[in-house]
Amino acid sequence: MPYAIQPPASHSIGGAYAEDSAGMKHVTMEPGGKSPLVIFDDADLDSAVSGAIMGNSYSTGQVCSNGTRVFVQRGIKDAFLARLTERLNGAVNGLAAGVFTAGLTRGHRRAAGSQAGTCFINASNLTPVEAPFGGMKQSGVGRKNAHAAINHYSQLKSVCVGMGPIAAQF
Repeated sequence: MPYAIQPPASHSIGGAYAEDSAGMKHVTMEPGGKSPLVIFDDADLDSAVSGAIMGNSYSTGQVCSNGTRVFVQRGIKDAFLARLTERLNGAVNGLAAGVFTAGLTRGHRRAAGSQAGTCFINASNLTPVEAPFGGMKQSGVGRKNAHAAINHYSQLKSVCVGMGPIAAQF
């Protein structure tokens, strides 16, 4: 007799997965993510910063249990952020960056200061095909999309054609 999962009363994402998998045997799911990482003021600061870095970037951030929400106790917030910034702002990557602000001047100033090939203001991962997309540093070479892609995947060649007789200069 097949093993069936009963979806919960609330129609959550997990419930939808369970409903879709009804009738399958030995179903295992991990529709997690956005796990909180809580850092209290008595924590070892370097270990907490390392945990936050790993929790947000381990396996390119694609682990369902990554601690992608970091909550830091108010008393160590500034010290934590300073140490985190020190450990991270020299990163060899620079694909994209984003900022949310009501002030477009501020947004453009932040985008100009970002070492990223693509910057978003009041958006995230907005990559229309008409706009070049690519990174800086070790986050890519060249651009895809738009005319920039044509330049990246082609090479300029000059061809000079003489249409008359050539006279020797010496």
